[in-house]
Amino acid sequence: MISYLTSICLPLPGQNVDPNCLGCICEASTRCNVSVGCHTPYAGAYFCGPFLISWAYWADAGKPVLQNDDPEKRG
Repeated sequence: MISYLTSICLPLPGQNVDPNCLGCICEASTRCNVSVGCHTPYAGAYFCGPFLISWAYWADAGKPVLQNDDPEKRG
């Protein structure tokens, strides 16, 4: 199932991810619970938000945050 989602949800260069794919990933992660905070399910892991994005993945993306937010603040 994951490989299927990956193959249909990866956009071509210059294209956006299909909103249906994002919705599916969100539902599979937390049932799109936007009140999910951050948690550490095992040592060295740190996952946050309705998509359960790992800290490492977020950092690799350049630590994007909302305007006026602090990327160094945990949680």
